[in-house]
Formats: sequence, structure tokens, C-alpha cells
Amino acid sequence: MSTSIRDGGIGAAVGVIIGILLGAASVWFYFVKQRQAQIVPLEVTTFRERIEQELKIQAEPPRKMKQVVSGLELSCKEDGSLRLALGMACVPFANNAPTFYHTEKLSEVPDAFEESLRRLCLDEVLTETLKDLLLDPKTRLFAIVHLQVRVVFSNLDIHTIGPLSLLPSFVTGFIQSLPLSTKSYTGQSKKHGLCPLTLWRILTVYSMTTDKIIGPGPAIKPAKNLEPQIKRVVNALADVLDVFAKEHDGKGPTHREEIDLAVRDALGVGYEIFSHRFEWQYSWDPEPTRDGITITPGLLQLCDQDGMSLWEPELMEGLPDLRIPGKHPL
Repeated sequence: MSTSIRDGGIGAAVGVIIGILLGAASVWFYFVKQRQAQIVPLEVTTFRERIEQELKIQAEPPRKMKQVVSGLELSCKEDGSLRLALGMACVPFANNAPTFYHTEKLSEVPDAFEESLRRLCLDEVLTETLKDLLLDPKTRLFAIVHLQVRVVFSNLDIHTIGPLSLLPSFVTGFIQSLPLSTKSYTGQSKKHGLCPLTLWRILTVYSMTTDKIIGPGPAIKPAKNLEPQIKRVVNALADVLDVFAKEHDGKGPTHREEIDLAVRDALGVGYEIFSHRFEWQYSWDPEPTRDGITITPGLLQLCDQDGMSLWEPELMEGLPDLRIPGKHPL
């Protein structure tokens, strides 16, 4: 009798367990069917449309994060004002070139010249190109302007962080610590590269602003502890250009002092572009040649104000300023 009761109890327990498992399986199957019914296939007719759709999905930031970013008011100058400010920041470099540097052929190129040029941390091809343009009296002054403008603004660009960076040290350190495969994080996928870092930049800049007001706030200013970085860039540029400097008569500033002033003037504009509502990257296309040398870079808009990556970066109208040596004045 007891054996029958025990066997019956075991059978009942097994039945309950089987029932629970079958019930769970039924619920799971039901929800799978419901989910499948809710998924609407994408109506994609071409390979390009499929890629665009995938990138759009990848680029979309989390909804709550997008709401937060939309509520942060950063500096938002119009294109015309930003273009004018960038152009004016490059003027001192152009004005200084004919005043402080000669166009005579060098009888001998110092051994330290090429070494100093390499310390500017430009890529190998550009370094060789600029070396030739600097040594050629016909292109020298234009190359001197391009060299200074490029070194300064490349080091104010979050997309081309290097050893001579003029951005806050914690920004430089963060970007350099990321496992990116290229110098520019725009080379990464929209999901794993540009979009998250755009949101990070916006939050970082907003945290750095001193006056958080309703409506577009002022751009952030270069920090006082930036002095060692400024001196490093100024000295690196001056070391390259010493060989072309006119003999100083003891009156007025030296070419090194003028480089220092021009770099400090450019910092304000560089920080304004860094802290702008939109994502901007300096454009150096076309690269300098004897047929044309950029003295003011272009500006590519990479993202909108919500941190959404643009499918095609948009070049600001009116930039870059390209000059042809022998045809155009500085």
C-alpha cells in the first residue's frame, strides 16, 4: 500500500515538472511568434540602400542619451562667422611670412633642418613634400604659412590627436588610450567610432563651460595650464624656420616671438571649433604642391547637433583658401 502511494506521488511530481516545462515551452513559442509577427522586413531594393539603412541603425544613439545631448546648449556660431574667424586666425601667419623670412636660395641645408621638421610629427609623405616646398625659394613663403597653420590646427583637432596636441591633456590622453586603428576616429564604423565619441565630446565640452545658460553658451577657453604645450609647439615650429629667418636688427619682435603670438591667437578659434555644437574636422585636401598650397584649411561637418553622423561630410562653403605660388599673393 505504501509502495503504491509513493509511486503515485513520484508520478504526480514528474507530471507536474513535465507540465511546467511544457507550459514554459508554450509561452516561449508564443512570444517568439508574436515577435516575428511584429518584425516588418526592410523594403530594400539596392545594395546601397541596404548599407545606408544599416549605417542609419548603427549611427542612432540611445534615445535617452540623444534627449540629454539635445538639451545641452553649446556654442553655435553660423557658418559665415565661423569661416571668418578661422580665416582671421590664419592671417597673422600669412602676414609674418614675407616680413620675417627670406626667399634666397640656401647655400647649405643644416643637418638639423630635416630632424626639426620630423619633430613636428607630420606623416612621412607630407614631411618630404613640405621639405621640398620650403627649400624652393618660389614656394617657400606659402609653404611656411601652410606648415604653421597645419601644425597648429591639426593639434587643435580632436580627430588628429598627436604628441603636440594643444587640446586639454585629459582629452588628448583619453583619445590616445582608445583602441582605434587610424589617427582619425572617423575611420571607424559609425556605431563604434564617430557617434559615441561625438556624444562624449559634447558632454565633455558642456562640463568644461563656466556659464551654463539657457540658449547657446560661450565657447570654452584654453586652460592656463596649457602653457607647456603652447611653448612646445612654438619652439618646434621656430626650430624648423630658423634657417629661413631674416637677420634681426635688434628692433621689434623676432620671428620666434611672432610665431608665439600667432599661435596664441589661433588657440581661441581652435577651441571655439572644438566646443561647437556641430562636429567639425579640418580638411587639408588638396595636399600642398607647387600648383597650389592651402593657407586656410577647410572645415568638414561630420555630425548634426544631436550627435548624428552625416552620411556624407559637408565641406563649409568658401573654404579652404588655396593659393598658387607665383600667381596669387599671400
